[in-house]
Amino acid sequence: MELGYEVSMITIQAVLTILIGFGNILVITAYFRNEKLQTTTNWFVVQLAGADLLVALAMPLQIAMFIRDDVVQDLHVCLFRYSFPMSSINGSVLCLLAISVDRYVSVIYPHQYKSVLTAKIQVLGAVFVWVPSAFVIVSVHFLGLDDIRPGDPGKKVCDFLYVLNPDFIKYIVLPVFSALSLAIIALYSRVFHLARRHAAAIASLSEHLSVVSNSRLKNNPRQIHRKNMKISKTAAIVLGMFLFCMVPFFAVTGIQVYTDQIFSKTWMTIRMYTTVLSVLNSALNPLIYACRLEDFRGEFQKILRLKRKVNAVAPQPMRRLDNEPGRNETSSTGCENEPKHAAPVALTSKSKVAFSLTLNSGSVDKAISEV
Repeated sequence: MELGYEVSMITIQAVLTILIGFGNILVITAYFRNEKLQTTTNWFVVQLAGADLLVALAMPLQIAMFIRDDVVQDLHVCLFRYSFPMSSINGSVLCLLAISVDRYVSVIYPHQYKSVLTAKIQVLGAVFVWVPSAFVIVSVHFLGLDDIRPGDPGKKVCDFLYVLNPDFIKYIVLPVFSALSLAIIALYSRVFHLARRHAAAIASLSEHLSVVSNSRLKNNPRQIHRKNMKISKTAAIVLGMFLFCMVPFFAVTGIQVYTDQIFSKTWMTIRMYTTVLSVLNSALNPLIYACRLEDFRGEFQKILRLKRKVNAVAPQPMRRLDNEPGRNETSSTGCENEPKHAAPVALTSKSKVAFSLTLNSGSVDKAISEV
């Protein structure tokens, strides 16, 4: 390999390692520091951050390979280089699937959401993510393996498709990734389709509610819907970036295994660049949370001590001077500073309907959730 290529790859991967480690540790720290962030959705966000950290663990070995390629001449050391990224990809896909199910429930059953996705479900979700991911790490060392094949005569090469049986990639890895990705996309399509229907239903019902009464509802349907949609859109952005970064890698890998181009140096070089793109995804998620979610952004600022300290002393109210006009004015009843009361307003038939709907807001919310 050319020196310039090696230096650029070492530099890029070293920077990515720092960004991945720092950003995802920041996400995990923010979650456990701030109770407001400890929601079901964010629980799976933390699992996703943990999956991304696995990539950072394997990066030093990846960098070492460019410095001294004999570091990865041993089969199991070479496999370690790929087992953690593969486990990370598996964990990331399952986390995104769990988040999509979470968003699906929040949109369809907004008022039963907390009773459905309980702490027990969160624990089961974590098991659902990490047991298969751990199995990937173990299975890579024992299932579907080949030896380190010679790329050049007399020299062993530690390459993804050299140490893993192509049939393992062809019939297990690629189909599973494709199926899970399509399932997640289908769920999000359903979420946004239902969200549009709910928004129309809320707008229709809001016309019959008085503005004051509707804004004071404890479970304001409009506010609940707006909050759910903000979280869902953020999750969709995370999914979009994941697919943008991962699909090129799997596409190139698919071309190699399905067209018997495993030993093509051209495709190996292209796959190396797509690998860097896939690693980049692990560094992007914390930036998305910081840009999109105010609670995460605020906690990041507190951890990094970026927020300015606000003066705790509240400003004193201005005193009215004795000679100010109107201080000693009396009302027609002779009482000083008597508050003026607005004249009573008779309820029209439309106002009565609005008042009735306000009192029965639980029924309104239920009707929206059933749309």
